[in-house]
Amino acid sequence: MGKRQCSFCGAFNPDTAQICSNCRESLVAMPHAQAHAGFSPEGMAQIRRGVLYILLAAVIYYFFGGHSGIEIPVQISPIVNTYLVPFMFLCGVGLSLLGLFRAFKS
Repeated sequence: MGKRQCSFCGAFNPDTAQICSNCRESLVAMPHAQAHAGFSPEGMAQIRRGVLYILLAAVIYYFFGGHSGIEIPVQISPIVNTYLVPFMFLCGVGLSLLGLFRAFKS
């Protein structure tokens, strides 16, 4: 049997209680969160990791591609923006799609 917390006084009451045993206020029936019901945590973690790779590739492309006004003190090879950043972006997209597949599969 689980417990839930009263929103008025903070006391813990059984799940089946309708009235708080401490302050006698009625406990509001809260539906359980169904936002990610059925999704696997591994799939959701892969989606987050893929989005992080996509954002990291965008930041690297923005700063090292010369699109920002900030002068980078280190010389970066043009191979990074030509080949490695798009590769990182596509890996992030692939990882996100794999996470979506795993999240919906479970």
